[in-house]
Amino acid sequence: MEDSKTIVDVLFDEMHFLYKKCSDLREYMKSLSVPSKELNSLYKKIGELDDCMSLIRVHQELKNTSLQEVDFYSKFKKHFYKDKANKEVRFIVIDGLENEEDDLNDAELLKRYVIENNSSVADKLDKEEEEELKKQFTIKNCLPVMELVPIQFASNARKYMPPGTIVTVTLRKTEKRNFITVSNLGPRSEQDEMNKILEEGGRGKNTSIVRGMGLGLKQVKEILNMHRDWLDTAFDVDQNENDFLYENIHYSMFTVKFTYLNGENEQSINTDYLDWNEDFWNDDIPIVIVHNMFTVSYDLRKLCENKLISLKLSEDNDKEEWKLILEELRMVIRRFDDTLRQCLYKVYLEQNDDELVDAIMGNECSVSLHKVVYRTFESLVNTLYSNKNIDYDPQVNEALKSIDAHSCFYSFIYGVFSLILERAPKGSFFEITYEGGRKDNQITIKCEQCNFKGIFYESASELIKNRVHMYKDMLAEWNGAFIIQEHALKIRL
Repeated sequence: MEDSKTIVDVLFDEMHFLYKKCSDLREYMKSLSVPSKELNSLYKKIGELDDCMSLIRVHQELKNTSLQEVDFYSKFKKHFYKDKANKEVRFIVIDGLENEEDDLNDAELLKRYVIENNSSVADKLDKEEEEELKKQFTIKNCLPVMELVPIQFASNARKYMPPGTIVTVTLRKTEKRNFITVSNLGPRSEQDEMNKILEEGGRGKNTSIVRGMGLGLKQVKEILNMHRDWLDTAFDVDQNENDFLYENIHYSMFTVKFTYLNGENEQSINTDYLDWNEDFWNDDIPIVIVHNMFTVSYDLRKLCENKLISLKLSEDNDKEEWKLILEELRMVIRRFDDTLRQCLYKVYLEQNDDELVDAIMGNECSVSLHKVVYRTFESLVNTLYSNKNIDYDPQVNEALKSIDAHSCFYSFIYGVFSLILERAPKGSFFEITYEGGRKDNQITIKCEQCNFKGIFYESASELIKNRVHMYKDMLAEWNGAFIIQEHALKIRL
């Protein structure tokens, strides 16, 4: 990261790098040969990679100001494709504002949102019916950032709705305006929580079982406000006053609604709209990206580590090359995760917002320390830093023990090692000693060509300083510490 770069610059650089590596992988996959019975599996995995790349591309275009159409239907539906938790989506188009659900009692209303006997909620649509729904749900004259609205609505619904239930997306059309509502069951919120739900960090106390940053609806509100001058957008969130007991948990019916002028009734477009949302680009864009890209990064990592590595290849493929390509992408994903956390940490330092700590640390988990640490250094040397011709000698006095940590440990250990390797001269030699037999695990890294004090203490870049502080704070959470000498670094856990 160069001294002159802002965190926004870094984020866009890293998205570009991640997208390029995904694109390279996709091209390589097209050249793979697999047994005929594996062809469908290969095409499906390419499709999953395409979905992730599409979401990265959306975020790369957030600062683009050219107007376009947004297909709300496809963006929303994609989040529920073959959902393993048996969560489904139903789309309805209605002319007029009549609401047939107003006459239903609680039992009938609840029944409409629960899948019975594992049956599908909608018939499979043919191509023409699918195209018609896309047309009906298309919103014209949008900034590219509007694509985040259906993505965020779908993400929220899927995150909070219980398994075996349905989210209903309704388009109501009138002569001048269209109304899109998204309704699903979610953990019940108190009224004071509902009053704050559109604020940053606004989450109900009953949602604590689901990790989140409380940014989604606040983000949607900001994006829709951008379009207010010419689409006359409005946005509202409502919770049914009734309390539904489903699977012995208290839920309510949540509805998010936004309205906009239809294509024939738009106001003249104000070409100066960027003047009044400049703060959004500078202040909120990093958080918008982080909020959504953690999910993309997770999906990519699972695709890479679980699905692609198990793909059955024909004998004429270079299987070692395939493994190396996947390992390189895995390291790029770790690099991106680390960048996302650096962004959150910067906001945390500026705003002293303790709510962000959970998002930075991630879920609590047990980490197989020796496997993760040993493999990460080896992978970095063989992939992202292969041009440096780094040599190293690992000594295992006793294998490192597992520890109770957080999911951020993976990007933490990547971040520490990459910080060292990116500053190491070409041809450097590292001695690495692993000791897990004592009360604390200890990793000792020695390199005569490296000035570890300079790497960790003397950087002129504010971004690097914040990065180092973040690693130290993470390590402190696990009762660990760095011991930094001129030519050696010890990590105690």
